[in-house]
Amino acid sequence: MVVPTSDGHLYGLAVSNGSIKWSYDKTEPDLTLRGNSSPLVSRDTVIVGFSNGTLVNLNVVTGELRWEVVVTQPQGRSELERIVDMDANPVLESGVIYVATYQGNVAAVDQTTGVILWRRDMSVYGDLATDGLYLYVADAVGKVLCLDLQSGVTIWEQKQLLYRHLSGTAVLGNSVIVGDFDGYIHWLAVTDGKLQARIRPSSSPQVSTPVVVDNVAY
Repeated sequence: MVVPTSDGHLYGLAVSNGSIKWSYDKTEPDLTLRGNSSPLVSRDTVIVGFSNGTLVNLNVVTGELRWEVVVTQPQGRSELERIVDMDANPVLESGVIYVATYQGNVAAVDQTTGVILWRRDMSVYGDLATDGLYLYVADAVGKVLCLDLQSGVTIWEQKQLLYRHLSGTAVLGNSVIVGDFDGYIHWLAVTDGKLQARIRPSSSPQVSTPVVVDNVAY
């Protein structure tokens, strides 16, 4: 079991009794967004993004560092300008890790070497989604984009949901779904991003990324 904490620590715990097997930590910036990304465990590795814009690959059994890469370098004079949190959960597809930072980049990172394969200037705090062909991203201002997995090139861009404080994206059948601050869930066509439908299950903000299981969105 791998557990991150809000102060930049990561712990490997024994499932049997909860004892600490290893720990890893990064110095946290003075100012960060509220929340953390979840560790991504794949076989004997764990991929973790930190609030300083760094992505690391650790041995899940020992905590040994395998590689570390800076996805986004903090810039600016004020602490507010230098926020580069990696709050979006890393996504693994065919040996490539896709990550995003706030006020920074969306990037593709080789799982084995940590080499950055491509990088796009984009501010993102919500989760990413993929259907194995494309990467679907909702940025910090409310644009929804479809990016090519191999190159990061924009396939389409939907701007009709600007400034609606969107959740992370999910793929449901032939649609990309995303929630907003006013309680709506929007369906967008994976082919061109056109709005297909929307429902309002609640008047409360849809802050959590929709979860799709067996072709049903929760």
